Amino acid sequence: MINSIPRLRLEFALTRRRYWDYCGAVVMIVMFASIGMLSLRAKDLSKEVGLRRERLVTINAAILSAERNAAKVKEVEQKSAVWIEARKIARQLDAPWVQILGDLANATDGDVAVLGFHAEIRGNEVRISAEARNHASMFRFLQNLKDGTALTRPYIATYQDQIKDPQRPVRFKIFASWPGGGASERHSSKD
Repeated sequence: MINSIPRLRLEFALTRRRYWDYCGAVVMIVMFASIGMLSLRAKDLSKEVGLRRERLVTINAAILSAERNAAKVKEVEQKSAVWIEARKIARQLDAPWVQILGDLANATDGDVAVLGFHAEIRGNEVRISAEARNHASMFRFLQNLKDGTALTRPYIATYQDQIKDPQRPVRFKIFASWPGGGASERHSSKD
């Protein structure tokens, strides 16, 4: 029975290799070259990522520094606003209020009634609104203000006869100024 099975004989003979037989080797060489190139490119990219991270850290530090500086500038501006307000108050306190109000009280008699008093600190000016029984009382009031010591150059800015009133009083406004000097001059020269 063993004799009845045909035997298979293998013979190894050197045959010529064809072009497609080398394709596998070429594909492997190209694959290894590509892997090498990709690994070099990956190293370059990792260096570039590191540089960009450093730049990002630097930019973030600059932004934080700018924010801190902006906060400092805002704080300085707030302090400046407080300083300006303090100088305005110092100018107001520096005005000769006692003398001005004393001269105003001395100038007023029974024929003149003061209706309003407005002081403009920046220009050292005073606006006085008043009403007099007649023109003579108005001019006497003006002369009394001129004779006082606190106000300089008082003058009648406007006047109006009250025709509808049976007593015919005169309403008028007087503008005057007080001499500058002292702390107000020193404060304004530093502005």
